[in-house]
Amino acid sequence: MERARAVRASRSASDWETSLADVAKAARASDNLVPPIIAAVTAKATLGEIADTLRDVFGTYEDTSGA
Repeated sequence: MERARAVRASRSASDWETSLADVAKAARASDNLVPPIIAAVTAKATLGEIADTLRDVFGTYEDTSGA
């Protein structure tokens, strides 16, 4: 957890924010997600932050089969 805090403290907030917005934009447009995800990683976004961004766009799977 300490390493994650250090990464968050060392990143550019504007680059990080822009990169996650680009991930969301690509997801909404059904564009290729790989380039904006790579840019987000380069901007020091965490896997959790990227996944949360994608969950905001796509939602989460809910099994309704009752199994």
